[in-house]
Amino acid sequence: MSLDGKIATRDRDDASFSSRADRRFLNEMRAKADALVVGAGTVRASDPPMRVSPRSILDGRAEPRRAVVSTLCLLAADLKVFGKGPRTTVFTTNVASPGARKALEAVAEVKVAKGDRVTAAEILEEFAGLKCVQVEGGGELIWTFLEEDLLDEIHITLCPVVVGGNTAPTPAGGEGFDFASMKRARLVSSRREGDEIFLSYSLR
Repeated sequence: MSLDGKIATRDRDDASFSSRADRRFLNEMRAKADALVVGAGTVRASDPPMRVSPRSILDGRAEPRRAVVSTLCLLAADLKVFGKGPRTTVFTTNVASPGARKALEAVAEVKVAKGDRVTAAEILEEFAGLKCVQVEGGGELIWTFLEEDLLDEIHITLCPVVVGGNTAPTPAGGEGFDFASMKRARLVSSRREGDEIFLSYSLR
């Protein structure tokens, strides 16, 4: 995130944030994960393949499973996340039209939530038995896991830029907590690489 706590610009452009060191760290984390979960807005904005690169850092492990959370299931079938790699799971809701769900069934496993929103618990239930599920954003999805108290760790790369803007997204969106219910975290590690600071916090 930026020095002022943003994860993208007001136009939802995050390309300028990504340094070589940050990309390397992200892929090292992915290589240790069993599943990667991302929100639909992030997928539409930057079209990430959500694969480990280079593949050699997997060290013989299988690539992590991939999942996208989309309330309305409005995702193009030609997005990179539906391309090469493990078959992607799409978590959606009954609010999504049957046509939208059917359109993605050719390229993904579509799971429909019980209510009008996908819960973190339902995502983790689908991945039951896996040790590490990595939630990569955006802010609304991270908020869902925080709200349900199902996030164990937070890893932040503090980048030497200032974004500004009332509409620029932050790491956690949603309704937010009041003072009494704010989540408290414990700093586990920190390191500097160039002008960036890599921070790891535990929520447990």
